[in-house]
Amino acid sequence: NNNNNNNNHNNNSRIKNPRRPLKILFLSADTGGGHRASAEALAIQFQNLHPHTTYDLFDIWSDTQTYWPYNTLTETYTSASATPWKWRALYYVTNKELNQKFYNAHSCLMNEGLVRR
Repeated sequence: NNNNNNNNHNNNSRIKNPRRPLKILFLSADTGGGHRASAEALAIQFQNLHPHTTYDLFDIWSDTQTYWPYNTLTETYTSASATPWKWRALYYVTNKELNQKFYNAHSCLMNEGLVRR
């Protein structure tokens, strides 16, 4: 029970000082789909709510030397989004929970170390 009081005290301390500056890292993919604009709009809002907040925008596929097929994702996305049949095929292949879990695990295995550097 004493532990709960400590947790409540810590939460209340955070709430009393909600305007402290934040340091934010946006991980994105600059594919022309508005990711950069969305991240920058969020950053402006964070800066309005938390003065002196700083942020970095990191394109995980273009700003690192990733492995195939990840080093072709920007071009693949651009090509697929401009071609309806490619987009449809890509959607149906990737829009399965099992496939998404595999892609996420494979991406982490192949690229996480590169992105963290």
